Order: sequence, then structure tokens, then C-alpha cells
Amino acid sequence: MASLLGVVNAQQRPFFTDVPFANDTSGQHRQDFCDKNRAYANGTLELRNALKGMALHPLIYVDQYFPLLYPKGAEWGVHEGDLQARIDPDNPGLMTTILDILADRAGFTWRDTYAVVTNIPDDKTWEEQLMYGVEHYDAYASFWTVTVDR
Repeated sequence: MASLLGVVNAQQRPFFTDVPFANDTSGQHRQDFCDKNRAYANGTLELRNALKGMALHPLIYVDQYFPLLYPKGAEWGVHEGDLQARIDPDNPGLMTTILDILADRAGFTWRDTYAVVTNIPDDKTWEEQLMYGVEHYDAYASFWTVTVDR
């Protein structure tokens, strides 16, 4: 029971504080998994153990599937306000549930090392947002509709 409480009480606020789509390289949080890929390819690592012990860096889109709890005075969609928000323990959302289940099964963590995005710039498409997420983070947790471009 103590370990379950430790997960629930873990850091619940976004860890990475850079602004998505900034024109600098400070937003590069993607980790190198090449050694794990090589180990899997040569048979020395089982796929189910590939992420064991890792702290995954996901980017998560804040919406009805990943709602955040904002403290008084913090605004949704305002970068500083988004960084003060936290995962709502009473309504964590579907993305939190999915990431928690995957983390439990694969042995990784994510709640202490995630970033959020609430708005994309008007000059960016959804495809550009998706590409930004997977190029700068380990994963992009959101719902994506399959299109010809994606």
C-alpha cells in the first residue's frame, strides 16, 4: 500500500518548463534509446524490459483526456499558469490512466518528468505539433486522428 501512495503523491506538476515551439534547443528532452534498441536487436534484452527503470519524458496535450487542476489565479493556456497546474487526483483523465498502466507494466516512470502543451501557435499545423512532440520528447501522449500525412 505504501508504494501505491508514493505514486499518487509523486510530483504532479510539469517538470520541463520550456515553451513548446521555441526557436532554441532548450526544449530537447528526447533521450537516446539506441543502446536498448541494439540490445533488443542482438537478443540480450527482452522487449518487455526495454524501458524498465527509465524515466520517460512525455509531452502531453492538456484537454479533456488530460485535465489539469489549476490553483487559484493560474490560467489555462498561459505558460506560467500551466506550469503551476497539477494532475487532478480526483479526475486524472484517460491519458494519465493509460500512461500509468503502461508505466506499471513496462517498469518506467513519467509523472516526475513530463511536459505539457495547451496551445499551438496559429502558424503551426497539427502535423507540425505532432512532429515537434516526437522530435523533442520521448513520446507525445494525446489522441491523434490518422490522416494521409500522419
